[in-house]
Amino acid sequence: RKGLIFLSAALSSLAAVASFIPYLAVYFMIRLIFGAFPDFDALDMGSVMGYGWMALAGIIANILLYFLAIFCSHIAAFGTLYDLKVLFVDHITKIPLGYHLTIGSGRLRKIMDENIESVEGFIAHQFPDFVASVTAPVVMVIILFAVDWRFGLASLVGIILAFAAEFIGFGSGAMKENMGKYQKASEEMNNASVEYVRGMSVVKAFNQTASSFKKLEEAISGYTEWVLKFALGWQNCMPAFTTIINNIYLILVPVGILIGSRSADFTEFAMTFVFYLLFVPAIAGVLNKIMYISESFMQIDGNVARMDEILNIPEMPETPHPKEPVGEDVVFDNVSFTYTGDPTGKALDQVSFTAGQGQVTAVVGPSGGGKSTIASLISRFWDVSGGRITIGGVDIRD
Repeated sequence: RKGLIFLSAALSSLAAVASFIPYLAVYFMIRLIFGAFPDFDALDMGSVMGYGWMALAGIIANILLYFLAIFCSHIAAFGTLYDLKVLFVDHITKIPLGYHLTIGSGRLRKIMDENIESVEGFIAHQFPDFVASVTAPVVMVIILFAVDWRFGLASLVGIILAFAAEFIGFGSGAMKENMGKYQKASEEMNNASVEYVRGMSVVKAFNQTASSFKKLEEAISGYTEWVLKFALGWQNCMPAFTTIINNIYLILVPVGILIGSRSADFTEFAMTFVFYLLFVPAIAGVLNKIMYISESFMQIDGNVARMDEILNIPEMPETPHPKEPVGEDVVFDNVSFTYTGDPTGKALDQVSFTAGQGQVTAVVGPSGGGKSTIASLISRFWDVSGGRITIGGVDIRD
């Protein structure tokens, strides 16, 4: 659906350009009024009304173009959401069953429900706003310098200071790390919560409490730690950013006083100064949008990374020519296995034995010795890293 995305981007850019037309129209109206002052009978009302209609046309164009941009992005977003969910569900049915035990149903549920949903939200809403937030500052800076470069330079100082505060908040490595760990802690808490609820009957039967369920307690503690770090990371940059973008006129006023005191044509200066005082609120709106888009980028980056972790798990291969076992003897032939792929951390290392049909074969060993791993490998919850397992003389992969 790239075509719809590109169309949405183009329409959103045009909407951003149209949003500045009313400001220019009002500026030209002010010039006409100041030019006629104090003899308003000489005021060209036809031109004033023309600029009024121009302002109205800019507002309507902005609304209409933005609506069409959102319309296109929503169609693309819902189609992408559908495809991603089908792809994700199809993929997790084909990965080794052991991953379902290690990843946990709570984490898989969060990725499927929240992370994939966030992709739809980003494409539908944040992406058009992102394009507009890239286009709008460029148009805004051109207008600021085109009307009067001195006021434009003063406004640019405020914009740079605001961007610096934003970068400190969003662009720092610590904030990105906190965002990633916060999202991971959220997934782990979801997973532990689902498992705890599922095991509630066991907890009640053995008269245990929530604190005895170590995994849930640790997950909640971990989430609390990272959510506090993430939230407190905003305490300096957020107030600084908000203060600067909403008070750029405090930079303009002293500059205006300085320029006005040295201006030979006070009427021309007054017209320009009034325009910048009217235009400054638009700067706050544009930069506010950029800030929220930056936050969305950080979140979507983490969400997609977690989705990719699951999608990058290789699917378990299926043989195109399955074979029938002859008998039911289970044979381990120099079987080696590692959960992580690290050859130095093997759960089983060159294990060989035969469990004969109709006989009892006991596997004895300490906790962590590999007993459960052997059972999982016979069921082919995982594929062996080395060697082979046969049932009735046929490799279980066949």
